[in-house]
Amino acid sequence: MDVVEMHQNHEEDKENESLESTKEWILKQEQNDEYLYKNIKKLEKSLLNHQQKVESDKIEQKSTLKSLFSEMRLNLSEDFKNFQTGMLTEIRDFRDDVKLKKSENVVRKSESSDTDSGTSEHGDEVDSVRKVIKVPAIDNGIVLRDNYRCSIEKLERSSAGFREEISAINHAFVFFRDELETLKREQNERIEAMDKAHKQEMEALRQELLTKINAANKKNEIPKLMEQPVQKPQKIPKEIAIRFAIVGDWKLVTSKNLTEFYAKNQSHKHEVHSVNMRFRLVDNKLTSYFFNGKDYQKLKCKYTGSADSAKNHWRIEGNQIKSIDFNGFNKETKVTEKCVRYMENGQLVVINEMGGVVCTRIYERIKP
Repeated sequence: MDVVEMHQNHEEDKENESLESTKEWILKQEQNDEYLYKNIKKLEKSLLNHQQKVESDKIEQKSTLKSLFSEMRLNLSEDFKNFQTGMLTEIRDFRDDVKLKKSENVVRKSESSDTDSGTSEHGDEVDSVRKVIKVPAIDNGIVLRDNYRCSIEKLERSSAGFREEISAINHAFVFFRDELETLKREQNERIEAMDKAHKQEMEALRQELLTKINAANKKNEIPKLMEQPVQKPQKIPKEIAIRFAIVGDWKLVTSKNLTEFYAKNQSHKHEVHSVNMRFRLVDNKLTSYFFNGKDYQKLKCKYTGSADSAKNHWRIEGNQIKSIDFNGFNKETKVTEKCVRYMENGQLVVINEMGGVVCTRIYERIKP
């Protein structure tokens, strides 16, 4: 007998040790999971911050490029407008000079004709003066060509100056464009380098976490299934069984003292009926219904309470649901209705007591 007891004690000790080992492993595994979860959340937060920073850098870069291009376009537009205005001014001045020279030439011709067609009285005097003072003849065509050539040369010099200015603006634009492309390329390289470094950091942290988890699993191996104690199935308490068993629709099979109960208590409301019943139990609320031939009508509703309570209530005692209804009084009287409900051989037994009469009814479950 002692050997058997020792063997049983030894088996119980082994089961307890195995159970404790399992509990310790589960606790450590939960700690590892929690540690891993925190680090994953940390990585997700870091990645989100990095993505937000990259997006903000991209937006800032686009804004900078847009403002630079706008400024460059405005400067080029102003320079071209100035160039156009200068060219038009030069051409207008040249035209004015040509018109002025033409008008002067016309005036000279008219004066010369007037002089040649003078009166005969002064003809001899003019001829004598011309002979004494030899006035060179003026070729108006040559003068006009010289003036035109001077104006053309002046216009060409102005055009050459404008061409040099345009060339300088073009060189500045090319230089600015190259600088902008370089800045953009450097910005992209910096963003790619930051992204690569962040990914490497995340990968290193992930490898470190996996190493720690593997080391923890090696130190705390999962107990074998055969070493774990066999869990005996727990019996459902009777009060829980009756709590769930009463819920549903019930068909009246047999009754006792039903007519006497009706006759004695017809002046007060009660839960005794010769028809089918329905019970619903939600949280602490027990509701009874009766079938009127078409559908179920609500009968009474009670909440949980203690046996010494002076209010309508229901309670569980053992395998029974007991209820009491004071019918408007705060203590027991002749019109107080007491009811006991319990399961027996798969049937629902309901016993009501009121006015000194006890009525017993037996129901069978109506399958849906």
